[in-house]
Amino acid sequence: STMSKLSGVKVKKFGSEVDIHELCYEDEEMSRNYHIRPDYPNEFIDDFVDYARTNSKSPWKDMSKMPLIVDVACGPGTLTRRLAPHCDKILGVDISSSQLKEAISEQNDLKNATFKLGTCYDLPVDDGSVDAVTVGQAIHFFEMPRFYKEIGRCLKPGGTLAFFSYHVPGIIYPKNKEMEWELNYIHEEFIFNDDKLGKYWDPKYLNRLAGDQKFLPIAYRSDLARKQQIYERKVPLSYLKTYYETYPMLMAWRKTHPYERDAMDQMFKRMLDVLGRPEEELDTEITLFWSMSLILQSKCE
Repeated sequence: STMSKLSGVKVKKFGSEVDIHELCYEDEEMSRNYHIRPDYPNEFIDDFVDYARTNSKSPWKDMSKMPLIVDVACGPGTLTRRLAPHCDKILGVDISSSQLKEAISEQNDLKNATFKLGTCYDLPVDDGSVDAVTVGQAIHFFEMPRFYKEIGRCLKPGGTLAFFSYHVPGIIYPKNKEMEWELNYIHEEFIFNDDKLGKYWDPKYLNRLAGDQKFLPIAYRSDLARKQQIYERKVPLSYLKTYYETYPMLMAWRKTHPYERDAMDQMFKRMLDVLGRPEEELDTEITLFWSMSLILQSKCE
């Protein structure tokens, strides 16, 4: 059946074919939970602004802010809000009305931010009008040749294209290194084994988060700026429960295993067994770490 192998399945929306994973982001509970995902480090924001200024062929190099940024697949506006202070205008575009509803509700006093429904292949901007295009944790959804063609249309000469991303988290449990190893083993089985979430990943995903260069076009500079950083956060074990509620792969697993004990519940039972805790005790503190990356490239003249 279609639902037994969701990776790579295409459906129509806005007249374009999109990956069915994207439509999982219409789920309102997922959108509400999205705020708990990790944010990007300040250094990444500064590096992006510095790179855009250095490579720009436009007069804004001598101004305090760039005129226009487009944040593609903006989701609930996490990256959009971080970038807003660095530009005169920022446009967040996403295919999910549920995600945009969250973005607008969190907009607060951001007067220079606008959010619109749309795809990455047909952005609502004029040719050569955009100073920078950003993508946060979403390029695994894109058909890259089509995306690059559209970005080539939108960007000014010397304009910047920036990919912000992070890998799945790892677990640090300094109280007991043997337990830490077991917790990571259980966690990785949940994420990557085919009988759990493994077969619902788009195969392009891990390659792109690892900075795979094969999808980068010749039309962009080859001297890419790459930044990597480890982000850590102390959280109760229950954080992972909310975190994985934002994963479309878990929603896909649930649709195809309606009569089995939930995959995430199975993971937590095993983790709590390792920790010697009863099933209802999810307040044990752990540290999660994410490998974050920033890839910067500029449009040739």
